[in-house]
Amino acid sequence: MNAGFEDCTILDELAGELNEDWEKIFDRFNRERIKDGNAIAELALRNFIEMRDLVADPQFLLRKKIAAHLHGKYGDAFLPSYSMVSFSDTPYHIALRASDEQDRLLDRILKIQGIEQSWDRPEVDALFEDWKKGLES
Repeated sequence: MNAGFEDCTILDELAGELNEDWEKIFDRFNRERIKDGNAIAELALRNFIEMRDLVADPQFLLRKKIAAHLHGKYGDAFLPSYSMVSFSDTPYHIALRASDEQDRLLDRILKIQGIEQSWDRPEVDALFEDWKKGLES
């Protein structure tokens, strides 16, 4: 639904920019929007798999708790993919890439000995800072 609303907004902007020349509007829309269309399809598939297979998996639930903790501690420097897709105007192809990058970080965090008991630890902060620096370079 969000993607549909976003499509309407983009089409409206293009209509103003291209003087309602619908052939040009649809041509440009189709060229520029395809990467987000493909990304939202991939994100929807991943969400389906999560809902179907993972919602009762303790490791998955821990991963979600740690992601929420990172968002609470670091704000928009760590915005979970669901929040990017549902509550921001982050383009879907960027949200997909960010989700993959976050997964790599969470994989590293979950390898920390005893992470199940406590995730507000210096090792988590250090991994986060390294991860963030890697994104900036």
